[in-house]
Amino acid sequence: ARRRHAGRRLLTGDHAGRVKVWNFSNGACIKTLEKPRAADLRQEVTGVTCYVWEDHRYIAASSWDRKMTIWPDLSEDNGSVYPYMQMQVGTDSDLLSIAFTNPKCLASASTDGSVAIFDVESGYKKLTIQPQTLPGRSPRITDAAANGLQPHKLSVEKLLFLENKNKTLVCAGSDAVIRFWEGLWMEYVPTSVSAVSLSKLVLALDAKHWPGNSIVNLTTDPENKLLVSADEGGFIKTWDISSYDWAKPHESQVKPIAFWRAHEAGGV
Repeated sequence: ARRRHAGRRLLTGDHAGRVKVWNFSNGACIKTLEKPRAADLRQEVTGVTCYVWEDHRYIAASSWDRKMTIWPDLSEDNGSVYPYMQMQVGTDSDLLSIAFTNPKCLASASTDGSVAIFDVESGYKKLTIQPQTLPGRSPRITDAAANGLQPHKLSVEKLLFLENKNKTLVCAGSDAVIRFWEGLWMEYVPTSVSAVSLSKLVLALDAKHWPGNSIVNLTTDPENKLLVSADEGGFIKTWDISSYDWAKPHESQVKPIAFWRAHEAGGV
C-alpha cells in the first residue's frame, strides 16, 4: 500500500494485478486500475509508485508476471482505468519492487538479483544492473525459492533512489546486504560511467540484521538523512546517511543508529 497526495489517497494492489485508489478520509474507492488478465500467470502486485513527468501524473506497478504497468493518473478519472503502457522485464525472474526518478527513469528489482531501468516515455530498457555478491558471502535460499516460486538465491526485495544524493540507487534483499549504485540515471553522471560501463557498485554494506533474515523493505526521509531497513523476521534498523557523499562514498558515511524487533512476523 502507498499513500499519495499528502495523505488524501491510498493505493493498494491485489493478486489479480489491479491497483485501487482510495479516498483516505472516507474509505471510498475512487478508481480501479485494470490490466489485461492472463489466466496462466500469477499477476500479484508487488510494488506501486507514483510519479510526475511533463506535468502529467502516473501510477506504476510491478507484478509477478514480470511486467511493469503504467496508468495515467487523471483527477477526473473514476471507475475502471486501463494501462498507458506495459513493459516486459525479462522472462525468467519475477519482479519484487519498483521505483521512479527523473529524468523519466523507472527501475524494477527482480528475484534473480538484477535491476532494470527503463525510459517511461518509450518503454526502452536503458540498462540492466547485474547482481554482485560480497566475497565469501552466500545468500540463503528465500522462502519463495524454497516453495518453488523462483530458483534464485539472490533476490532484490526493495530499491529506492536517494533524490538528494544525486539519485544514488539503493537496494537490498535476500543476502541482507545494502548496495549503493551510481550510474547513467544520475543528474551528475560520475566519471565511472561510460559506454562500456553504465553503472557501478560503490558500496556494499553488510546490514547485520538478524542472522539468516532477508531484508524486505527500505525507506528514507525526504531529505535523505535517514535510511530504514526491515527484515522478514520483523526486525528494523535505522541508519544515519546524512553525511553520505555520492562523489566519495565510504562505508563510514552509513552509520547504524538503532536495531529492534518491531513485529513477530516480517516487516513490509
